[in-house]
Amino acid sequence: MALIDNKRQLLTGSVASFVLAAMMYVPSAHAIVPNDNTDSDEIVDTEGDFDGVGQFFRADGSVCTGTLINPRTVLFAAHCVNDVPAEVFGTFIPAAFSFNYDAFPGLLDWFQNGFQTNADLGVFNISQIVYNPDSLVNPQAQGFIEADIALATLDTPAANIPTWALLFSALPAPDALSTTSGTGYHVEMVGFGGTGNAFQGAVEGIDFRRRAVENYLGALTSLDRRNSFLFGSPSGLPQNLYMTDFDDPNGRGFPDFNLFLDDALPNEGTTAGGDSGGPLILDAENNAITDLDVIIGVLSGGSRFLQGQPGSTYGTSSFYQPLYAFWEYIAGANPYHYVGAAEGDGNWEDASHWVSLLDPNYYIIDDSGAVVNGIPDTPEEGLGATGGDFGAVCFQPDPATPGTCQDLSSGDFFSSDQPPAAGGDANSIGVVDAALPGSVSLDVFDAALPGDASGVIDPAEWNFDLVNTSSSTDVASGNLPDPTIDNGLPGATGFVPNNVDPDPLAGIGGSYYDVTLSQSGTTTL
Repeated sequence: MALIDNKRQLLTGSVASFVLAAMMYVPSAHAIVPNDNTDSDEIVDTEGDFDGVGQFFRADGSVCTGTLINPRTVLFAAHCVNDVPAEVFGTFIPAAFSFNYDAFPGLLDWFQNGFQTNADLGVFNISQIVYNPDSLVNPQAQGFIEADIALATLDTPAANIPTWALLFSALPAPDALSTTSGTGYHVEMVGFGGTGNAFQGAVEGIDFRRRAVENYLGALTSLDRRNSFLFGSPSGLPQNLYMTDFDDPNGRGFPDFNLFLDDALPNEGTTAGGDSGGPLILDAENNAITDLDVIIGVLSGGSRFLQGQPGSTYGTSSFYQPLYAFWEYIAGANPYHYVGAAEGDGNWEDASHWVSLLDPNYYIIDDSGAVVNGIPDTPEEGLGATGGDFGAVCFQPDPATPGTCQDLSSGDFFSSDQPPAAGGDANSIGVVDAALPGSVSLDVFDAALPGDASGVIDPAEWNFDLVNTSSSTDVASGNLPDPTIDNGLPGATGFVPNNVDPDPLAGIGGSYYDVTLSQSGTTTL
């Protein structure tokens, strides 16, 4: 706590000091939690391996995590902002992202200098936020379990900070499940804030530092299917999510009941408040399918399964929005466009002289199974992403005794020590019935201050209609719309690449152009 106490001394004498001091001591506001074989300081990203993952701040008092996907745009979670109309950001509610592994110096400077960007400190003011309106459609989803996708526009390009690639294809089901590695997909989980321990959860204060842990991807499935296995009934939440669990590396058993079939990794950990919006990374080092690190999901929340169980402890789980389900929304809401001049001579002001190019950070899995630059050739599934489940959900409270699992691809049940072989059938052992007592608790993984600490917002001024930036594609037809600069698909024409800064109150969205003049011919301005 000495580090936090020293920093707190720097914050006296301003309104910002009150907001920041309060933020440090919010009981629910924490981040990545390691296992009990790892010290929390050991997982701080001092080497900058995850540069481009930043901390989100709202001046009215909440923090999340997000990922830079181009110099102007950060991908994060809708629930970090969908409590108010999107138009209040960049107008009534100042907000920013800080990208240094220690976000505190940037945050302090931003507060003390009128919410101004300071690129030298890696902090960037936000001029526009959009979030998927479908995140508010299903009351059961509570604004954070479905379509939990948002994008923030920076008022200044983050020119010297790495950007991250996005995978717009669903991961294929593995050929076989393993008792040690489960699905076999190795992932990295990154977030900001405080930390804690695997027995008490996120019990330490926020220190504004970026942390990362590893895990196996437990499953691609819905909370409906998971809860039907554990409790015998669905939850009214059918949209698929990428999920992980927090396994005890020392195999002590309950409350770690091996929710998803795999063993603990050496640096296994989980997420907690303050990590919302952070990336689920499929890393190239440990996955043969890809030659580069790609983001496959955005963190929404987590689950506890026992009465009185602290969050972010052994036996809990985390769930992420799969990017493949919302790729059209991301492409259409992205204000940053890669464009080029058509072949031949032309004038800059001639809208027919330009064509939009494939975003270099958009990736898919091609027919050969390789991760390549591209976009899907079919519409996003959105809230209808309910198929392609894989992984296994299990109940094994005693690690010395085999438990019951269900193969989410086939629906078959099997013993946890005998997963089905590739192409084979599971050992049918019957349906698990009411395996867990009590009920599941869902936790939203952002960190909010109680009340309006800053006095910035007058709720009476929230007289806006949400801008509907969701895809208008006819999913039933299976066809993508014609490309336009607004839907973000490559091959669009009929625009002039002049940057436009957003004006949320006037309904004007930001638009920025990364121009390449690679074709033969002369472009005249």
